[in-house]
Amino acid sequence: MTDFLKNQTKRPIKFFEHHHVLKEFEKIFEYQKDKNLLYKIGFNNSQVSLLLNKHRKTLKDFRCSFSYFERIKSMKGIKKVADGINWSAIFCMRDILREYPQIMQFRDGFLTCDEFIEIIKSSYATKKDLVLNPYRKQMIGLFQEKYMQLVEMVAAEGNKNVKNVLCEITMRSSVINKYDRITGDAVTIIVDKILSIKQGPDDIYKIMHDFLYFQNHDPSKIRQLERHKIKNTKGVKNLLEIVRSYREGI
Repeated sequence: MTDFLKNQTKRPIKFFEHHHVLKEFEKIFEYQKDKNLLYKIGFNNSQVSLLLNKHRKTLKDFRCSFSYFERIKSMKGIKKVADGINWSAIFCMRDILREYPQIMQFRDGFLTCDEFIEIIKSSYATKKDLVLNPYRKQMIGLFQEKYMQLVEMVAAEGNKNVKNVLCEITMRSSVINKYDRITGDAVTIIVDKILSIKQGPDDIYKIMHDFLYFQNHDPSKIRQLERHKIKNTKGVKNLLEIVRSYREGI
């Protein structure tokens, strides 16, 4: 667009494929993906900076295994949904990121392949989807090996015990990757539910206000969340049940 405004000539996109700006964009894009993944794991800001600056190779290897599981879709294929099409994911990455550090605090060795799959599988997965072929077993091993290497690097740098670092990650990850995290599918149902509530605007506001506190994904605000007195109303319960039912949706 800038080139067109400057030269008044529209050149094909292929003309720019080796442009230095695109290389810089890719560099920044990859850096941000790594940063976001470390945050999702549960590392704090200083730990994220450490791993980004000193241990990108290990992080790259971990992201390779993480992306493998993240990308796999159901063998059932594409299906039509209300607003287009969908191809269901067979693995829930939030579940493994939430559960893994907690489990590893009390184990001396890695999970077996069957144990790993049992945690990570989504409700959309069929038996055929979950077959443990040699490459999948390799990726399960790589995921666990590189995950623990990242934790050990952070522990060594901070002169901490690995179990203590896992405990810190568990607390942060349990908020970031909470079980009943809202999805777009849940939002659609919740909007219809809210519109059907036969209460005054003040009551509806209170339900939404308390519901949003349950959807806080910022671990730095967990104490603020604990101090907030949430009235356990039927309205809030109903909305949370919707979230849980559609937690693996789009």
